[in-house]
Amino acid sequence: MKYIGTVVDNYARKNRTETLISIEGLTRPQQIAVIWSIPRSPDALADLTLGTRVIFAAHEDTLTQRTDTDETTGATSTILVAVGAFYDVIDDPREAAEIYETIEAKPLELAGTVVDIAQHGGNRSITLTMPRHGQRQPIQTRWPAAIATTVEGVTVGDEILVTAEERSLSWTVDIDDAGRRAIVPAVTGIQVRTVLEN
Repeated sequence: MKYIGTVVDNYARKNRTETLISIEGLTRPQQIAVIWSIPRSPDALADLTLGTRVIFAAHEDTLTQRTDTDETTGATSTILVAVGAFYDVIDDPREAAEIYETIEAKPLELAGTVVDIAQHGGNRSITLTMPRHGQRQPIQTRWPAAIATTVEGVTVGDEILVTAEERSLSWTVDIDDAGRRAIVPAVTGIQVRTVLEN
């Protein structure tokens, strides 16, 4: 997945370097912590200073999330985390939407187990969980009415591979039966197939 964003922070965490980036051009604000795939010292990322605008790519099959706590205020926030493939500093004053039009979109591929299916008018949503570092990361896939028939045969427990729009990344708030609140990433689906299909 390839996005434009503004650097919020750049820091060393244990034996790796992470850059916290505020993604531009999404329908809802979203931050992502990019763990650079090739171990680099903070010095090697010296140009990723606060406020720097970058274009970056991350591997969608590493997408997960975590809760961060602000050391100053104590406020908590849920952010996405992914392994970065590359970045480049950009000096372009145009809005992100204009720049995105010049970049070929590459649909996301997300594999996981269906845990919930919901109907919202003519639209459908399917929540699946993906294995990540010994945990299960939920993601909601949304299917507009025009293509909702694509997922008619999908049932809870199916192992599926979803193709989704690259820059449809958003989030939704999920409240479970115990009243616990969780922020779940969401994308708009394009195609779906079961993992057993060739």
